Amino acid sequence: MTKPAGEFNAIVTHSDSVVHQVGKTLTYLGYKIEIPNLVLSPTVEDRWKYTDDGDIYLIKRNGKERIEVKYSYKLDFFSEDQFPYTFVIIDEKYKIDKPHKYPLNCYISVNKSRTGCLRIPASTRDNWIVREGVPDSREIRLADQYLVHRALTKFFWLLPPD
Repeated sequence: MTKPAGEFNAIVTHSDSVVHQVGKTLTYLGYKIEIPNLVLSPTVEDRWKYTDDGDIYLIKRNGKERIEVKYSYKLDFFSEDQFPYTFVIIDEKYKIDKPHKYPLNCYISVNKSRTGCLRIPASTRDNWIVREGVPDSREIRLADQYLVHRALTKFFWLLPPD
């Protein structure tokens, strides 16, 4: 069973505010970035037509790299060592494995209080493991996920949201 369109779009809109907070912090740290405009799906069923190709684009001399931002709405942590599990969920496997316009720079997993996050560099990809058949939190289906050991992540603080 999928969420109603209003509830689904509210989740997407909140997620977008987290992306902008991360973008604000990266800009403050001296990185040049772009954040694509948010386009909401008119219906939950049509959401696959509106998927993006990255949350943030890191502008580098040789082109753009993709940064994916995930909000850990259930977990608060304030360092790599304080993350409550040995492994960090990166994302669903099919989302990572599908072709993308820009190469992956990293995943960023933001804590519940939106005060800090874990950076998961793409350079750790050879160390990611697959956990098979995990129930999806947004609908009733099973999906494989990539995980990484928390020791391969790096915590950093975020600027407050606007």
